[in-house]
Amino acid sequence: MDVTSFSFSAAALRLLLAMAAGGIVGYGRSKRDRAAGFRTYILISMGAAMAALIVLYEYAMLQGPWQDIVEEVGLKFDASRLAAQMIAGIGFLGAGTIIKSSHQQVKGLTTATGLFVSVCMGIASGVGYYALVLIVMFILVLVLIAMYFIFSLGSGRMLGQSDLMNALNMVDYL
Repeated sequence: MDVTSFSFSAAALRLLLAMAAGGIVGYGRSKRDRAAGFRTYILISMGAAMAALIVLYEYAMLQGPWQDIVEEVGLKFDASRLAAQMIAGIGFLGAGTIIKSSHQQVKGLTTATGLFVSVCMGIASGVGYYALVLIVMFILVLVLIAMYFIFSLGSGRMLGQSDLMNALNMVDYL
């Protein structure tokens, strides 16, 4: 599919991929009652994909039908600015998920970084870099599941039946 294709089917495919990637990552977070879950990850990923599509569309229009006006006015356009602002914006949202508990422990870092990766998956979906989205989504889900078990074992406690049920629930969405 052409990156500059702005047909209904091209836009729908990109947004659906962003929705699926965000949903798959967010589902596991929801199952463990984390601050940001299924809907949050979907909305963030789709919003980023939509913004990336807008950037591509605007760039194509400035290079095509609007080119005469651009040259006449002397307009300068940097397509990367919108993506950079999306990443900065998600940093603000991510900071809101990080809290310090009464036991001097910081919680929410995984949620914040997951939101950051979700934005990046959305941007990649929006610009049509499907292979990257699928690779990152697979690795991210694998890391989230694997780290859960590594930290459970590293804490010195035995894995119980609830841990096994959590594992089965997480594997269900793969």
